[in-house]
Amino acid sequence: MDTKAYLGKLFVTSVMVVVFLCFGFVITPAVKAKLFQSSMPTVVDPGYKIQILVPGSYFHGIHGLTFDSQDNLYAGSVVGQSIYHSHKYWRRKCFHRPA
Repeated sequence: MDTKAYLGKLFVTSVMVVVFLCFGFVITPAVKAKLFQSSMPTVVDPGYKIQILVPGSYFHGIHGLTFDSQDNLYAGSVVGQSIYHSHKYWRRKCFHRPA
């Protein structure tokens, strides 16, 4: 193997290691993971009443909604690769995943 090519590869590898270490040890501690914080403000004008309109969802992201003739709701998720089926009177949801 040519010495010049070997030294070039060694240099590139060492630069990549230094960059990785900088991101791993210098930047990461400065941006520490925090506990989940609600988007609700902590200081509120007394004239306002804060209420949750809709609770959170377990969907992976809904990319399509449709109803059938019996008013059943079908929600399609591309990310979750599934179709969610919810009856208008049930709180139970059925999950359909492709085979």
